[in-house]
Amino acid sequence: MSALWCSSFTRLASASTSGLTESLGDDALTLRMYLLDHVDLFPAVTSIPSDSNAVVVLSLANLRRLGLVSHSLVTVRHGDLAHVAQVQLQLHVADDIMYMSPFLAHNLQCVETADVVVEPHTSYPRMQAMPPTASRVEIAPILSNASSSSARDESHVVHALHAFFATPRLVQHGDIFGVPVVGTYPEKHSTPHLLEPSCSSTDVPVIVHADVVLFRVQAMTWHDDGPPCSSTTSPLALTVLKASTTVVQTPATATRLLHERQLRQYALSAMAAAAPLPAVPPSIYPHHMQKLIEWLHPTTVSLPISIALSGVAGSGKKTLLYNAANALGLFVLEVAFAELTSTSELQLLDNVHLVMQKAKSMAPCILFLNRFFVTEVHV
Repeated sequence: MSALWCSSFTRLASASTSGLTESLGDDALTLRMYLLDHVDLFPAVTSIPSDSNAVVVLSLANLRRLGLVSHSLVTVRHGDLAHVAQVQLQLHVADDIMYMSPFLAHNLQCVETADVVVEPHTSYPRMQAMPPTASRVEIAPILSNASSSSARDESHVVHALHAFFATPRLVQHGDIFGVPVVGTYPEKHSTPHLLEPSCSSTDVPVIVHADVVLFRVQAMTWHDDGPPCSSTTSPLALTVLKASTTVVQTPATATRLLHERQLRQYALSAMAAAAPLPAVPPSIYPHHMQKLIEWLHPTTVSLPISIALSGVAGSGKKTLLYNAANALGLFVLEVAFAELTSTSELQLLDNVHLVMQKAKSMAPCILFLNRFFVTEVHV
């Protein structure tokens, strides 16, 4: 049996142990914004919900400049407006630009190629924590010439809202969001004995995208016992979840829409991307991959998170670690434990101290001690 030791280091952990008082909130980047035209399939992390409507996509270099990893919360500013969003890593993004969902761009009143400011959001105890849960949200459908409101079945709209809010959604007052309303044809066979012999009542019906209903958040309240925020005022953003939030639909309202075509196209692509697909290749142990990503995702606590992985030689422990680090956008500092050992116990401690200092300087990163120990069983 062999084992490896890995620890994830954050920028805050490095600052606290070195006596620095630098805050994550002091970092900010100004980047040129472009719209996302579809929802990419980001690495799924079960404990970190992903809201495709409030997402920005950055390069690995910009994530490191902000001291963040993928799925962290950020604050995006344009002019006098600010919005909490979730950052995602994409390797093909240039370092001087960022991609933003059309809904987030609309809520920030931002057009393509405009300069926006993105900075870490540190109001919550863990980077991957969602904002407090809303207890009640009032939403109003938006009157639009592009939507066929007269022919829309309200039961389909209610069903679509239930499906939409089954996933935690990050919203703010005044936000615009889109809910795909679909029709399935045939919905059911009322007279199955009249079907052709080659047809079956159990056939999968054809899904037709009938419409995208746009809503505006009119009002929202939050639970008093929610997670603590950095100020005594109401939080900037709230999480809306079907199981915990009462969603009330108010009369329709009229508003000017930016990027309306992109909004509807993006809403439909988000529904297509929600289909269940494997988060990682089957050969990389999906369950273990998910757990390792969750454990290694850095938090804002001032202690490294350390994990020991053991197993027979050649079982894929190293591959598992590197794939998890790649999904989070973390660099890996690999050191063979044999390079740290010495005949002197004092020299061994000095070697470990030097490696720890290097890992802290590279934070956020993962320190990987390969072949930490070997256990032999004699029969």
